[in-house]
Amino acid sequence: IIDYSNYKFSDECKYTDIVTKSELDRDIDLIIVEDYNIKLNPNYLEIREEKEKERVANLRCTKRILALVIKELGVSYANLQALIATNEDAQLEWDLCVELERSNPLLDTLGAELGISSTTIDKIFKYANGEISKEDFDETDIVKGGIANG
Repeated sequence: IIDYSNYKFSDECKYTDIVTKSELDRDIDLIIVEDYNIKLNPNYLEIREEKEKERVANLRCTKRILALVIKELGVSYANLQALIATNEDAQLEWDLCVELERSNPLLDTLGAELGISSTTIDKIFKYANGEISKEDFDETDIVKGGIANG
């Protein structure tokens, strides 16, 4: 048993040297109690990834920011409008909302038709919320072929 601040870890516990008390205090999913032993959660990475997906799904972005970033990635605003006009649900969303929520499945549908990956759409929403900068976009985010730059 290894004492770590207020926690005791069994010998089965791995990577105790990279876990700090502040990390444990900040993220309760990092540890589990099993058979009266406190251990690092073997499912921690999966739990953290799922929570991040949920967090990103709740991000919001104005239509203006979305259109400007998509333009910088290689899709003209005219092409974006033309694609929206072909989908009644997308037209309704675009015309009647001020902000878009990342969880809206229409974004992935439109993104796929524009050649924009789901990961890039996530980046757009993170950028719109000040979590990343334009430098965090790379060549994999640039739209190639298809209707880009129409």
